[in-house]
Amino acid sequence: MTGPHPDSDIVPLLAHDHDGLKRLAASLHGLDPGQRDERVRELTVHLVRHEVAEERVVHPAVRTDVLPGDMVAAALLREEADLEELAATLERLDSAGDAFDAVLDGLQSQMIEHMRDEEVMLFPLLRNLEADVRRWDLGNRYARATATAPTRPHPRMPNTRPGIVFAEPIASLIDRVRDRVGSAAE
Repeated sequence: MTGPHPDSDIVPLLAHDHDGLKRLAASLHGLDPGQRDERVRELTVHLVRHEVAEERVVHPAVRTDVLPGDMVAAALLREEADLEELAATLERLDSAGDAFDAVLDGLQSQMIEHMRDEEVMLFPLLRNLEADVRRWDLGNRYARATATAPTRPHPRMPNTRPGIVFAEPIASLIDRVRDRVGSAAE
């Protein structure tokens, strides 16, 4: 039987995701519309999965295991809600329009600011968890949550434990069907 492994430490996993999201955001400039649409979709999928997995795994652990985890998690959840609203708005807009560029710029800048806030406020709390094994367990759970998370923004979906348990699997299933139908139509 194998248990948590040091390679699954939650802080490096989150930092790796942040680096990937920053690279995707930076790569959006100078692309033709088709390439940009594809890259924006990729950014949205990675951002949504990252944020949902944090809401499911990281924030509850920080709220219960460290001080002032509850305040930090609440502040980060408000930022994540704003990001999800922007991502949902972006999905509804025509990528050739001026409004699309304005929303995309807003999403990129808020996403970078949010990741900086996590790196400054959340990462130190996670590093201070009493046992390395706890961080490894969180990393394993985060990786599983990322793999099963929805792939599209759902700003009205609850972000508390009871709502997540019921709504998230349904949203994830619907997203996967929409993704398959969308890729089959291309």
